[in-house]
Amino acid sequence: MIMTLMTAGLSCKQVGEQGSAFLDGELSTTQWLRFRWHLLNCRPCAEFLRQLDITVDAVRSLPGEEGQQMRGELLDVFEEWCAQGAHDHDAELPEE
Repeated sequence: MIMTLMTAGLSCKQVGEQGSAFLDGELSTTQWLRFRWHLLNCRPCAEFLRQLDITVDAVRSLPGEEGQQMRGELLDVFEEWCAQGAHDHDAELPEE
């Protein structure tokens, strides 16, 4: 099974598309393992997910309906961005 997960890895585009589901705990065990495998091997996607997590946490902390509306708008923009492939990358992040 581990070998199958390694050879059936996710693309960066798929990670972008599934980022919200990953953070919300909505992936199956197999999907979660494939997602984590990609993050362990792709620094730009790991950084992208870290930034998404910070943004979602900030929006969730907004009170009442305003927070719900803003989260919906943010997810709409995020999904459009993923559909355009704007997060695809070839370059590594610079060393810190």
